[in-house]
Formats: sequence, C-alpha cells, structure tokens
Amino acid sequence: MSAPACLAAVASRPTEADQAMLAGTGGPARQLAMRVIVKMAELAGAAELLGIASAHVDGCLFHGYAGLDFAERLLRGGAAVRVPTTLNVASLDLFHPDRYRGDPETAMIRAARDALTTTEEGRGRLVGVNVGTPHFSVEEFGELVVLLAGRRIHPEVELYANTSRHTLARIEARGWLAELEAAGVRLVVDTCTYVTPILRNTTGVVMTSSAKWAWYAPGNIGVRVAFGSLRECVDSAVEGRVVRDDALWSQL
Repeated sequence: MSAPACLAAVASRPTEADQAMLAGTGGPARQLAMRVIVKMAELAGAAELLGIASAHVDGCLFHGYAGLDFAERLLRGGAAVRVPTTLNVASLDLFHPDRYRGDPETAMIRAARDALTTTEEGRGRLVGVNVGTPHFSVEEFGELVVLLAGRRIHPEVELYANTSRHTLARIEARGWLAELEAAGVRLVVDTCTYVTPILRNTTGVVMTSSAKWAWYAPGNIGVRVAFGSLRECVDSAVEGRVVRDDALWSQL
C-alpha cells in the first residue's frame, strides 16, 4: 500500500504534513514515527488523526533491548521533538549518576532477565527445563556435559535440549549423547519444544536459558517461564526447583 493510501485507510482528512512525513519528507525518523502512529490508528479503528499541542513519552524504563533499539533508530534518523514533551521516570538519576549503587550494564541485564520471566519468584512447581533455542551447538553441549558431570535430572523435571541432526551425530561420536541421556537429558532434533507439542506437563513452570524460547513459549504453548543462565537451568533441573544465583549476573 502506498503512503497516501495507507494514511487514507485510517484518516478521513489527512493533512499535507501527515502525508509528507509518511512519504519520507523530513527524514527516516519522522517517517518511522508516522508509520507507527498510522498503524496504531488502523488497529484501533480510528477514523482520523488529531493534532497535538504537547506530548508525554512513557517507556523510559529499560524493559528489554527492543525498546532501546527503537529509541536508537529514531536518534540515528535525526529525530527531534516538535512540541513541548515530557518524559516518564527513568532507571537512573542522570543529574546525580554517582548516587547509583549498582552497575548500569548489570542492571540492564537483570532487567532483561526479569522481563523474560513470566512467573513470580517462588510461585509454581518447576516441571521442565529447555535449552537450545536456537539449536545447541557442539560447544554448548560440551558446557552441558561439564555442568551435569556426576549429576542427574530430578525425576519430576524434564530437561530438553534442542539441536540439529548434524550436531547430534557429532556429539554421539564424542560419546556425549549416551552420557547426557544417562543423566536424564531428552534430545529434540530438527525442531523445538515451543513449536511442537512435546512437553508432557505445561501446567507448571519451565525454565530456559534461551531468550527466544522465553519470548515465544508463553504465547505458543501457554507455559509460565523462568529465564536464567545455562548453569542456573542445570542446577534447577537437578534440584527440582528454580535456582537463582545473582552472583552470575553481576559477572556478565
């Protein structure tokens, strides 16, 4: 759909300025902002767009890298406000950054971890652990072998590792497949547990070291997710409960 036609689909009286921004006049940042507004209006069934005299921007807290990427894309495109604009609260006091008692990067990483967790701490029984989304590599299987050395998966927890048939052949040749299966690891080949109905129990909490799995699984298969590192996932699978080690996240 062309820019004017797209705008006309939601605004019965588009202004020339609206059409120009959507067509790219004024730069890529204005065009992107206008595209977002038009799409939201279309989804909401709005009959027209209204002019504004001021704006308030929410979403200043870090809730994942997607929001940060969006803001940085606007900045690269030369974005600048055209009406008086206020901001919501942020994660840091930029006037007194020395008063912050944590590491900003660590705080962002922990915030991303918490955003990908859809279950409250201590709520719900751990029923499964999923690793390997994207598919586990030979190197990642090597880490898993080390973390599981001399240990077994808890009898009430299923640990699935997704991988490709080519990687499966390579770890089998190294003797790792038998070792992992003996410890209770279940291999899923050429697919993934958030795509195909494989998990036997989806009523409890499933832990994962994959941000992709944590993002898609709640909507695809209706599970509650706890996101953590590979070490935390293995410890949780062995102990039969969600295990957190905040020291790991301060070292990243």
